[in-house]
Amino acid sequence: MVILDGNTSVDNTLCLTSEFQYFYIKVVNTGDNAISITIGNDSSTQSANYYQIQPGTYYICSAKEWAATSHTVSFSSNNGMSGNAYAYLCNTLAEAEIHS
Repeated sequence: MVILDGNTSVDNTLCLTSEFQYFYIKVVNTGDNAISITIGNDSSTQSANYYQIQPGTYYICSAKEWAATSHTVSFSSNNGMSGNAYAYLCNTLAEAEIHS
């Protein structure tokens, strides 16, 4: 779980294994500002996995199998963030897509 408590940026690590190469992230934005989220370890991957989360509850779901390694998940907002984010690892794409 990531607590977004007034921070303007937070980085966290999503650790995937050969058994769990899919995921979904539940983001609960309780603030008034959008939260920018990127997932990945390089600019190309981050560009393809960039999200703007408005106030409310949203799910980010993997659309493909990811490499069994650690991936950086970055949260940012110029005006501070409020809320939480929860990452869930999945065995299959279908399991992750249930939340899309």
